[in-house]
Amino acid sequence: MSRYEVVAEEADVGRRIDAVLAAHLEAFSRSRVQELIKEGAVLDPSGQPVKGSVKVAEVGESWVVEVPEVQPWFLAPSDRPLDILYADADVVVVVKPAGLVVHPGAGQEIDSLAARLLYWARNQGGGLSNIGGVDRPGIVHRLDLDTSGVMVVALNDPAHRKLSRQFSNHTIERRYLTVLHGEVPVMRKVDAPIGRHALDRMRMTVREDGRPALTTFYCKEQWSTAALVEAVLGSGRTHQIRVHARYIRHPVVGDSVYGFAPRIPANADEAQRDLIQHFPRQALHAQTLGFDHPVSGERLTFTAPPPDDMALLIEVFRACG
Repeated sequence: MSRYEVVAEEADVGRRIDAVLAAHLEAFSRSRVQELIKEGAVLDPSGQPVKGSVKVAEVGESWVVEVPEVQPWFLAPSDRPLDILYADADVVVVVKPAGLVVHPGAGQEIDSLAARLLYWARNQGGGLSNIGGVDRPGIVHRLDLDTSGVMVVALNDPAHRKLSRQFSNHTIERRYLTVLHGEVPVMRKVDAPIGRHALDRMRMTVREDGRPALTTFYCKEQWSTAALVEAVLGSGRTHQIRVHARYIRHPVVGDSVYGFAPRIPANADEAQRDLIQHFPRQALHAQTLGFDHPVSGERLTFTAPPPDDMALLIEVFRACG
C-alpha cells in the first residue's frame, strides 16, 4: 500500500475535496480519487473517511490517501503477437489487425487487443500497466472489429488522463485510408451530427439531435466504380467515417452494415470480380495517428500501411482503372 499526504493551500479553500486531491495528486484522475473516497481510503487527521462532496474550509486542512496495491484484472492475458510501433513507460502504439476486437464484452473469453496488451505489459513491456488501480492497459480510443490501424494505449493513470483530454479536445490527428463506392469529389467536408438509429439500435445514423461529427474526405485516386480516399476525423463518433460515407452516398466498399452491392468494373476478370464482390470487411484502415506525448509533450506521429487484404483490393481497382 502507498500513502500520500495532501495539505490544503489557499487556492483550495471552497473547492470540493475530491477536486483538490486530484489537483495535488498528479498520478490520479478525479474519477480515481472518487473511487478511493468511496472505498474509504481517504482519511482526515482523526482517521475517519471523508466524503468527496465536502468542501475545503481553510488552509492547512490535511488528508491521508491510502492507495492499495494494483489489483489483477479479470481478463486472461493472451500471448498472441502484437505489432508494436513504439513503446515507453507511459504509452504503447500498436497496429490493430482487422478481425481483432479491442476489448471483449463482459464474460467473454476471446482473444482481444486488450488481452494481448495485458500479456505484453506483464511480460515484455518492462513493467505493469496501472490504470485506475488495476493492472490493465488504458484503452483511450477504439477501432471497429473489422477496421485495422494505428492505436495508442496508456500505461498509467496520468498518461491515460492526458491522452483522453487530447481526444476530447480533438487535438489528435487521425487519418484513415478507405475505398469508397462511386465517383468521389476531390474534397468533401461532412459536418453532420451522428446518433443511434431509431429502429436498429446496432446502427448509427445522421440525425439532428445527434452528437456533432466532422469528417473531411480527400479523393486520392478515382477509378471507374470506386475511389481511394483519405478520411480525416475532426471528431470521434461510433462508426463515424462509415456513417458519413453512407450519408454522402459513397459508402465504404465491403461495409455490410452501411454499404450496398458494389459496381464491378467492366473489364474486371473473374478473380477481380470475386474479390470486389466478396471483400469480407469494410475497406477502412487507420493509417496515421498523431498526438502529444503525455509526459514529454513531444508531438509524435505514427503511420502504418494498409494490410495485405486492403492493399490487394486497391491494386485490383487500380488495375481495372
